[in-house]
Amino acid sequence: MSETLFAPITGISPEGRAFYGDDSRLAVRFYRGKQIHGLESQEAGRPIYHGVDMCAIRQPGERDEWHGAATAEHKARFPKQWEAYQNNQEYVPDGTPLSVIFAAEPETVENLRHLKIHTVEQLAGLQENAITRIGLGGRNLVIKAAKFMEAATGYQAASKMNKELEDMKSENETLKEQIQALQRAFDSDREQRRGPGRPRKEEQE
Repeated sequence: MSETLFAPITGISPEGRAFYGDDSRLAVRFYRGKQIHGLESQEAGRPIYHGVDMCAIRQPGERDEWHGAATAEHKARFPKQWEAYQNNQEYVPDGTPLSVIFAAEPETVENLRHLKIHTVEQLAGLQENAITRIGLGGRNLVIKAAKFMEAATGYQAASKMNKELEDMKSENETLKEQIQALQRAFDSDREQRRGPGRPRKEEQE
């Protein structure tokens, strides 16, 4: 498996930091491994290994997993997973837990986790070969996740629209108050310019 199968670089910051596409659904973990040291092994006449931080990357639901020494690029690209590894914690992917839509099916949740599928977002975005690996009923699970995400997106859009309408209403009320304040200030200024002894035009007539 090659890392080129994952999200490509989409840009470079002025500081030289790379920005990647959406690879938030990837199953990524860091672990402690070992690598043979060629020169020291040659000098010693036997295999000499050094401990090294390793990185493993897998598409959720797939069997193949890429392994390699953890580089600075990996640590910058997957900072949350790297932080969890340094704190001896298991990284839990961001997203909606599977238990939300499979509350009555804990066995389904565990079977999917075994395939490195931890969230509804990951399940909804599975590729064909990953769906096949789930086994019987796998497509129905993916459809259920996709429908949940579609409904959630619609709810978010409606909530956003309602908030925008409320914001517009609030802005209109604020603008109305500002106009009234300006009108009062204008009337007060006009009264002051007229002076206390000067009658109104209506009174003169």
